[in-house]
Amino acid sequence: MTAAAHTNGGRIFAQLMHSGRVGHPETVGYRPVAPSAVALKAEVFTPKGLLPAPVPRALSTHEVRGEVQEFPNGGGHWPPPAVTYLITRTIARTNCLVIAALQRSRVALGRIRQ
Repeated sequence: MTAAAHTNGGRIFAQLMHSGRVGHPETVGYRPVAPSAVALKAEVFTPKGLLPAPVPRALSTHEVRGEVQEFPNGGGHWPPPAVTYLITRTIARTNCLVIAALQRSRVALGRIRQ
């Protein structure tokens, strides 16, 4: 996939972020942490489908410093289940969109050739 993207002039990048209260134990394997114990008023994607966001564990000031210091190391870790799940969903959705676009192109080309 990377070679195909580069061959066609594409670029691939990753944006790292701390998911904070948007995380879910079903996805990351532990209770999410955030600056405060306030749940997101929404559902979040998990391998089991949409589930209500849990109340995160509030970080202490000391723990926030640790999170900040650990953040630059995130790029070297194998993707956690949440990332793998989202990548799989994105690829599946992209494949559907590409197939639909190709089908529309074939129909359009067929009409042009007539």
